[in-house]
Amino acid sequence: MGWNKDTDFKVIFTDDAKEQMQNILDYLFFELNNAQAAYSVEQDMKDTTQRLSHIADNLKFCDNSKLHALGYRTIHLKCHRYFML
Repeated sequence: MGWNKDTDFKVIFTDDAKEQMQNILDYLFFELNNAQAAYSVEQDMKDTTQRLSHIADNLKFCDNSKLHALGYRTIHLKCHRYFML
């Protein structure tokens, strides 16, 4: 099944998710003093969000039974060891 522009999803982040993403970037930038890593992860988050808008209904359900029961799915960032629910 190919991607169809008519089936794109609007990706909305909760305030908690936005805060967690910012905390990751702040940690990389301020605690580790690694601006390049922060920039790279931020770009990967943006790219993953773009991918998510096209494939959200095809993602694997979470392995955690409680999250699975709530309908949560997982997408992994392409270049880093982070994932989004």
